[in-house]
Amino acid sequence: MENDREDRSESLIELIQSYGYRLYWHTPPLYREENFFGNRENVFPGIVSVNMLAVHPSCGIEIHDLRTVAGPRSRWSDLNDRRAALKRQVNELLGSRLTEEKSYAPY
Repeated sequence: MENDREDRSESLIELIQSYGYRLYWHTPPLYREENFFGNRENVFPGIVSVNMLAVHPSCGIEIHDLRTVAGPRSRWSDLNDRRAALKRQVNELLGSRLTEEKSYAPY
């Protein structure tokens, strides 16, 4: 399901989890190089669609390649924040600056 409205995200996550569902972030980029029309120009650089996959335990399905939605205050961008902090720590430890890369979403 789509979860791209930050002001409604917390209540959406809370509601779905109250029904016993496990939630996972799914953030595919809007542009795909192998798109249907073969367009090579990415007019959506770094932009993703923010979605969640909801899996009920009764299904017996295990999800391994998506990040778990930890709770109502969880945000899809949290991983990027942690990556940026880790990159800063590595830079400080090595005493050099690694190339800054743009990080928009975990895809």
